[in-house]
Amino acid sequence: MNWNAIGAVGEIVGTLAVVVSLVYLALQIRTQNTQSKLAAKHEISVGFRDATAKFANPDMSDIFVRANKDFDSLADAESMRFVVLTSGLFRAW
Repeated sequence: MNWNAIGAVGEIVGTLAVVVSLVYLALQIRTQNTQSKLAAKHEISVGFRDATAKFANPDMSDIFVRANKDFDSLADAESMRFVVLTSGLFRAW
């Protein structure tokens, strides 16, 4: 066998190996992007759930309703609780 032929076969095998590794890398990047998007969506939903869970407390719900009708009627502590509640909602949003 000719050394040039052996070298040409080696180059072809090397080229195929590079192409296969690039295809594998592209598939891995696609999978990682999909997982990153799912993780981001999950984090957003957890944040929104945590922010809205505060409305389960009847006192916080009452403060929120009264603040939307007349903010000036709230006591200082209630207005602070309302500001904290709404800022949590805005952060989640």
